[in-house]
Amino acid sequence: MDTAPSPAWLPADKVKHLLTHWRSTRDENAQRLTTAFGTGRVTSLVHNVDEEPVVVLDAGIQFFYDRPKYRLHLAYDRRLEENVRSVANTEMPSPRWVDSPITEQVIVFDGDKLISIEVRGRQTTGALYFGFARLAVMRAAGFPFEDPIHLWTQAINLDNVQPSEVRVMPMSDGSFVMEVPKSTYRLKLVFFDSFGYDLRRVSSIRTGETQPFRDFLMRWETSGQVHYVQRFVNEVTSAAQDTAAAASNVRRLVVDFQQFHANVAIDPQVFELASLSLPDGTLFLDKRINVEGGPQRLRVRNGDLETSATQ
Repeated sequence: MDTAPSPAWLPADKVKHLLTHWRSTRDENAQRLTTAFGTGRVTSLVHNVDEEPVVVLDAGIQFFYDRPKYRLHLAYDRRLEENVRSVANTEMPSPRWVDSPITEQVIVFDGDKLISIEVRGRQTTGALYFGFARLAVMRAAGFPFEDPIHLWTQAINLDNVQPSEVRVMPMSDGSFVMEVPKSTYRLKLVFFDSFGYDLRRVSSIRTGETQPFRDFLMRWETSGQVHYVQRFVNEVTSAAQDTAAAASNVRRLVVDFQQFHANVAIDPQVFELASLSLPDGTLFLDKRINVEGGPQRLRVRNGDLETSATQ
C-alpha cells in the first residue's frame, strides 16, 4: 500500500525566501491600516491549582485609531484587583481578589502625551503621562498592548529571527511550521498563506516537553484591503516542577473584535481632551512634572487643563 511521504524541512534558501515574504507582507498590511474604528471585548482569567477559575477582567471596548493616535474606552462589567492583605496577613484569611472601584477607563494617545481617565462611581479623575508609558498604562487597564490595533506584534518580532537559526516545514494542509531554538526552550510558529503574513499560533515549549508554557493564537479577518486580528488569545502557564504537563497556574487573555472598520474617516477631535466632556473641576495629575515631590495637580476648566490652586 502506498503511503504519502512525510513532510521535510525546507532548504536554507527557501527558508530565507519565506522569512522575507512574511516580513514584507506583514509590513505592507500594517502600512495599509491608517485609521480604524471598532468595538469588542477583553477578558482575563486566572486559574490557580486547587482553586476555581476566576474571571478577573471582563470589559467592553471601543476604539478610535488614526496612526499613531488612538483612543480606547473600557467599560468594566468585572474588574478585580489582587488583595494585598490576603498575602501580607496570613493569620486573618481574606479573599485573594476584590472588586476594583474603577468602572470605566478612557486612554488617549494624541501622538505626544498619554491621557488616562478613570471613573469610580460618581468620581472622575485623570492623569497625564509621557508617550513612552503607553504599554504600562494600557497593561494596568487590562489591555496590554502599546496600541489597540496591531495585536499580532505581541506574539513575535520576526525581525529578530535569522534564517540560519530556524527551520521550516511545509505541511499537507498548506500551512508552514517554523521552529526557533532558544537556550532552554523552542518557539513553534504556524503560518498559513491566505494573505502572506497569516500567522496563526506562536508556542513556547520547554526543552524535553511537548506542551507549551506560553501560547498565542490569532484568528484573522479582513476589512477592505486590510487584514486584522479579529480574535487574539494569550495563555501563560506557570508549571509545577518546571513541567507544563503538571501546570499549577494559568493566565488567559482574550480579545475579540465585534466590529472593525479599517481606513474610515476619524474626527481628529476625538483625540482631544475637550471631546471627553469632563466636568469643570475634574482633578488631573500630570506625572510628567514633579512639584514638591509629587505630580503637578491640574483641574479641568472649559475643556482644558489649568494649574490647580492646591498642590
